[in-house]
Amino acid sequence: MLLPMHLSSLKNKKVVFFLGSLDQGGAQRVVTLMCNYWVKQGVDVTLVSTYSKASECAFYLAPEVNIVFISETFSPSFLGDKIDRIRAIRKLVKRIKPDLVISFITNVNIAILLSTFGLPVIKLVSERTYPPSVTQPFGYAFLRKYLYPFADSVIMQTQQGLEWLQQTSSKSHGHVIGNPLQYPLIDAEPVIEVDSVLEKGDKVLLAVGRLDPQKGLHILLEAYARIEKNLPHWKLIILGEGEERARLEAIIHEKHLHDRVLLCGQAGNLSTWYSCADAYVMSSTVEGFPNALLEAMSHGLPCVSFDCKTGPRDLIENDVNGMLVPVQVDGAQLSVALQSLLGNDEKRAKLGKQAEQVRERFSLSEVMKQWECEIAKVSNKG
Repeated sequence: MLLPMHLSSLKNKKVVFFLGSLDQGGAQRVVTLMCNYWVKQGVDVTLVSTYSKASECAFYLAPEVNIVFISETFSPSFLGDKIDRIRAIRKLVKRIKPDLVISFITNVNIAILLSTFGLPVIKLVSERTYPPSVTQPFGYAFLRKYLYPFADSVIMQTQQGLEWLQQTSSKSHGHVIGNPLQYPLIDAEPVIEVDSVLEKGDKVLLAVGRLDPQKGLHILLEAYARIEKNLPHWKLIILGEGEERARLEAIIHEKHLHDRVLLCGQAGNLSTWYSCADAYVMSSTVEGFPNALLEAMSHGLPCVSFDCKTGPRDLIENDVNGMLVPVQVDGAQLSVALQSLLGNDEKRAKLGKQAEQVRERFSLSEVMKQWECEIAKVSNKG
């Protein structure tokens, strides 16, 4: 039986993280932040990619973190890829003998719970979306329902996510931990210079995210078109790239918004844009945990967001540190909220000042403290 782990006793312990791949993504960003934090505390950390071939990590990873690509550790056999992979993971865990394993994302969580069944190791699995909003392969819902109770803890990002877990897998032990905030952000390529986009005297309403249907940017454009004539000095700047570009460009053309809305593409210098913006808007109809909204708030931006499932209401208290608006396909209430905010300097200043408090609430040290508390709690149960 493992000895109980207390907050200070992770030092000199072995922790293994499991993730599908090491490419770009919210889960990858969180995992690398956690790995880097714990190796600095003297924790023996291994990061395992369960599906991708050997490659570089998209985010900075401290050299002290051990990296393993499971696909490089076994050869295909008559058993099939999934079974071979589970056997390889189990063999790795038995060799490393970690005190704790942590996995991220549904398919990886299922694989880890199957491969570590019966092994004397503490298991935490983490969902990184609101599960009902994601279409999963056949059988995943069944496996998740009956395997998650075997995890020592299921980490959900939001309260709504926890409520879903309690309804669908009532025997599971769930706990809410939000994403850690990286503040200040480190600028990277590609750089979009502010001066190349804005003119003197422009005020900026900023939106950041993939040009994806779930981001609701087509609704945002409809909402902004209703009020843009009332706000002559404002420009809507959208940073991101994706499949919706052609559709959004068509709406901009139809609404004659060429001079008022700019699709600037992917930007790596987000801290520069957050710093120069005057307000932020998020029109997503579905989220897991909205990192860009959190980042905008940390830079003191007054924010308007759809009250979608899930995430915004975990960050924003309406009319206290931001504004929440019911999700509507026509954007009518969103346009009213934007008019109210963009036309009122005093309101923007008040909400922006309160928004900054997320820096402490979601700081890396605070979020890691929550992880350590949960680890200590489930360890003490043993």
